[in-house]
Amino acid sequence: MNRYLKIIGNVLLYIGIWYVNLKFFGYFVDRAFNSPYKDLMDLLFNQWGFGVIIFFVIPVVINLVIFKIRKGNIIEFCRFKAMTLKDTVIVLLVTIAGIIFTLHLINTSFFLKYLPEFDNYVKDAIKGNLFATFFMTGLLLPTCEEILFRGLIFNEMRKGLPVVVVLFLHILIYMPFQPTVSIAVYAYLNFFIYALVFILTDSLWSSIIFEGLGAVGLYATKLLGFDRVIRNWGDPYLITVSIVSLILILIGVFSLRKAPLKEIFSIKTGVSKTSDNVTG
Repeated sequence: MNRYLKIIGNVLLYIGIWYVNLKFFGYFVDRAFNSPYKDLMDLLFNQWGFGVIIFFVIPVVINLVIFKIRKGNIIEFCRFKAMTLKDTVIVLLVTIAGIIFTLHLINTSFFLKYLPEFDNYVKDAIKGNLFATFFMTGLLLPTCEEILFRGLIFNEMRKGLPVVVVLFLHILIYMPFQPTVSIAVYAYLNFFIYALVFILTDSLWSSIIFEGLGAVGLYATKLLGFDRVIRNWGDPYLITVSIVSLILILIGVFSLRKAPLKEIFSIKTGVSKTSDNVTG
């Protein structure tokens, strides 16, 4: 019982730090926008990466301090393991397929008409300083996001729950913070793939690469105008490419497995290989 209480306590701690940080800085930002520093705040928030620093980097830094106080090893706990050349190549190919899938899907007439927030999100991301955008979305955001949700929360939960349960459950924490229901659903599916890549490679580097390069690739294709070109080729082309690239993503992801899927996703509780003295 004490073991499960410790797991619940740690998960609530990670979530609580993130949530309190969101609320605190939300309050701070609201006050700042109604102060003589409004122009400065406008300048900062026109740079896409500023929010990343506030909402993700700070919670990760706080958790780093907590692990240090506990004399834990956050690198080992989060599973920052070296990847094999084969796994690295597969993750890169899956990332390319992911870029192609998203680029084509959000440019179908259905998405442009009924779900324009996806295209608008990409447009907003490339409005500010491009170096800052690519640095934040390609390195800082995916690293901090993966440390928080896969490295800390996922790994903590998998010590007391079957991996297959954690796979579906841990993503729900992030969904309520999405701006719309459609983006929340899409974020869930994205996070599901990130988690699969992480589970099957057993290395947090894999999901960081997948998320980071995927975002950079998507923004780069938008910046270069590829979206305007492929829209002219019509929905049959866009939908076909989306389906084919999705199939390639699934084939690539599941080719990363190191054991039979029934063993990896057993309903039996999967105890983390990371020992308690590491978790703190």
